[in-house]
Amino acid sequence: MLSDLTLQGIPAISKVYMNQPNTDDKKRIIITPEGGFKAVADWILETDGTALLPVLSVYRP
Repeated sequence: MLSDLTLQGIPAISKVYMNQPNTDDKKRIIITPEGGFKAVADWILETDGTALLPVLSVYRP
C-alpha cells in the first residue's frame, strides 16, 4: 500500500531523503554583510526519480 501512495500529486518521485551536506560543493554560498562569501549547510531534499517540470509547476501561495 505505501509503495503505491503518491504524496502531493507527483507520482514520478518515489522517495525523498533529507540531507545536510558536509562538503563545500553542496553548500549554499551567501554574501555576508561585509561583502565576503560564506558556505552554509542548508537542508537538501534528494529524490529517487525525476520530475523537474511537475515539481517546478506546483503552485505555492
